[in-house]
Amino acid sequence: MSLLALAVSLAAAPAETPPPRTNLPYVTSVSGPATVGKGETAVVKVEGSWPDPSWSLGRIHVRREGRRVVVALAGAARRDGFFPMVLVPFTATASLPVLPPGTWTVVAAGRNEDATCSLHVLSGH
Repeated sequence: MSLLALAVSLAAAPAETPPPRTNLPYVTSVSGPATVGKGETAVVKVEGSWPDPSWSLGRIHVRREGRRVVVALAGAARRDGFFPMVLVPFTATASLPVLPPGTWTVVAAGRNEDATCSLHVLSGH
């Protein structure tokens, strides 16, 4: 199993166009802490598979949509050779921006399906 651990903090990132679904991996799960304190960031773990060994992680996009935080792992495929059609497992981490208090849904965008988990941000210290 290949392991990719890449932490990205995009707290002040400008709005950007999400990558097309064809550039996303197959996502099987997203997980993180159930609760974080006010003003704290959370790190989530995304697990899944790339469609074949030619794919690798290009960039992690994190954006807010209402009470959702969408994490999209944009991949890039090499086209310079023959690659067997075999899924390549991965694990990646992403730092979420500081979020206002309340309950948030974290969505890991996938090629075919998304994975979700909940995150509660406390309102007190």
